[in-house]
Amino acid sequence: MASRSEQIRVAFHEALVAAAGPALPVATRNDALPQILDELPASGAPGAALNLVDGSIVDRNETLGPDRVYDLGLIVELEWIVQAASQTDRDAAFDAGLVAINDVVEAIEVDAEQEKAPWHGLIGSARVTGIEGSNLAIDGVPQLKGGVIGVTFEFTSYRPF
Repeated sequence: MASRSEQIRVAFHEALVAAAGPALPVATRNDALPQILDELPASGAPGAALNLVDGSIVDRNETLGPDRVYDLGLIVELEWIVQAASQTDRDAAFDAGLVAINDVVEAIEVDAEQEKAPWHGLIGSARVTGIEGSNLAIDGVPQLKGGVIGVTFEFTSYRPF
């Protein structure tokens, strides 16, 4: 059986894929940035990419004893990139994607609280914990706007992962 952290990553990726629509493309997982950029439309046509990167685990607390329990935080990263001809269109598409990502995370939180599968018993909480912008125009790609969104899942496990 997969570890608790891998179960969370898989379920989150599935939730992002299910949320694909006007504001979000179908999410990939652990793709390399050059591959992501290559898959955007040629000549600056509108497009977007969303990639889930596995991230890291933080040990919040450890209960010692014969049944050792770890309180952990899984911090995953979402690479979010939009492409559009104008700055206004890039800003609007980027913001719409942020809203859609936050909506997915909030729905996961509600599902966990309401004992809905696959989140019931898997996590204690989920939240967006940061957005790090990237000015891709400075990096020589003027029609792109991107950022890394941190999402943290709190959970318990009998393993340190």
